Amino acid sequence: MTSPSLSSQLASLRGDHEAFGLRVELIAEYLAISGARANVRVYALTRRNDLPTLAEFVDYLKWQLVYFCLPTSERKRIENLVKADPANGYRHMVAAFEKARGLFIRAEKRLSRSGECGELILRVLIEWVLRAPQVVCKMLLKTNSNMPVHGTDGIHLGYDPLNNKLIVYWGESKVHRTLPSALSAAEESMRAYATNADQRKREVQILIDNLDFGPDSEALENFVVKYFNPYEAEHLARYECLTALLAFDEASYEELRLSGDLGAFKAAVRNRADMVISSVEKMTTDKVLDEFTFQFFLLPFASVESLRAQFMSVLEWQ
Repeated sequence: MTSPSLSSQLASLRGDHEAFGLRVELIAEYLAISGARANVRVYALTRRNDLPTLAEFVDYLKWQLVYFCLPTSERKRIENLVKADPANGYRHMVAAFEKARGLFIRAEKRLSRSGECGELILRVLIEWVLRAPQVVCKMLLKTNSNMPVHGTDGIHLGYDPLNNKLIVYWGESKVHRTLPSALSAAEESMRAYATNADQRKREVQILIDNLDFGPDSEALENFVVKYFNPYEAEHLARYECLTALLAFDEASYEELRLSGDLGAFKAAVRNRADMVISSVEKMTTDKVLDEFTFQFFLLPFASVESLRAQFMSVLEWQ
């Protein structure tokens, strides 16, 4: 299998997230920090009448549950059921959503969390911005009592055509009331991953064991596995990227509502990136993290607690 084929195959697995551009706005991006080691992008919710469109944002996430919680093969099976049995198509689709919803809620309860939708947001951003599809559905693992609950929040694969290499994105989602807290938690998780050989082996094994590109994709999956086999040439054509969503409270949303000063709002949000850029620059000089590249997404909310509450509401989580 040639690399261009791998690139196109991965592209075919990405979700269509163009509508997500109606939900968030890019405020600033800082690319090629410390050479080509890191990128930081700052987003904000789109606004109507100077108010963030949180309800629409949460509704978008709700309909991502099926893609986040169900593996590709199962989604393809459901799509085939709908085509073969159009009279009951809605029943099959509703059943798929209810299964995804149930898996998500059970996983949240097992992890003692309530309505944590950061992993959903991270998945969309990695697929939309970095054009790297989710290739392992971890939700099934998180509802398995025999599996450890710790580990990365997402596993995505991308392709670097300039260097002809596979990119493995290990995702971390941090939804905190303050940006410093979210950033500190992300750094801690990244360093823990980099220094814990057992965890890294476990995550790679999870990827290998649960890689799912859909029906009739065994040849592609076997080819991708070569990138993780030290006895294959492809093993040298892979690099890993630590990726994080930092979601946090932003007081400037309220100031925008009161003043209508969009310029001041954007300036305030852009300023939030300064501490992140400073931390990322230090991370790129840390020998523990020397083999990784980094992607950071900053996404402020008027209230992350309101985000959680609205997400629980749309899921009808009792």
